[in-house]
Amino acid sequence: MDAEISAMPGVELFSASYSNNITHGAVLDLSVRMLAATEGQVAAVARRINEIKGDYFDGYDQSADFTVGKGIKLTRGERLDPEQLGADTRLIRQIGGALPGADISWFRNTGSSIDIREAPPVAQSLAAVRAALGDEPVKVEVMPAGNEPMWRVDFPFSAERERQIGDQLTSLPVSVTALTIENGQLSYMSVGVRDAASAYADIAAVIEAVGPTPEHPLFLWWHLPGTSGGSVHVAGCGYAGTAGEKDPENPEALDLQRRVRAAFDGCP
Repeated sequence: MDAEISAMPGVELFSASYSNNITHGAVLDLSVRMLAATEGQVAAVARRINEIKGDYFDGYDQSADFTVGKGIKLTRGERLDPEQLGADTRLIRQIGGALPGADISWFRNTGSSIDIREAPPVAQSLAAVRAALGDEPVKVEVMPAGNEPMWRVDFPFSAERERQIGDQLTSLPVSVTALTIENGQLSYMSVGVRDAASAYADIAAVIEAVGPTPEHPLFLWWHLPGTSGGSVHVAGCGYAGTAGEKDPENPEALDLQRRVRAAFDGCP
């Protein structure tokens, strides 16, 4: 496989690593560097890999990486769909062209997810994905290069809904470090609280601004300087173990968590 794939048009570098041992099981990892290749050349390489592999590696834990631009990578599992890889090459290059300097990885297997690291501002990153993919279902994670929070978003995700959530965030009395949006609703937030004196009021203000419901609960995690922080599943009861009562490491943090949970979670 090495010699044949390495000699194909558009391939700059190819490597294959396979093993079968007790520690890691049966593993096959392929990596193809095709920075200047056409979409058709990417598809042709995927097609030939399928032909060479046949059913020889069935049962192996398989992965394949196609680097199709600077910092731009398509990742697949066992199944390589040549036509899809060719089409995705065009789309991820479109996203990369709109986000210079970002590292972008698109994984497809049973689902689809795009990770954007060292990203431009979140709005620019999400707009680039929206312009390329439209309403295609995909999970997008954006880690901005600046001080913005990390966003995890399930697409499709409209620009209008993005604006509404952005307006909510700017009005909060806390610093948001990460958030998750599922079906257009905030489902997870990680925030920094200013000080102990205002902690309960600040957390309550976040909950009021977001407005979680039993249909759309919010898991809220907070960090308070000098403590280990705490969490609450607002309008829900999805705690691990015994509701996480031992998570905070000092009495003050534990007391705050108990008060917040008593007021806002959905546990009986």
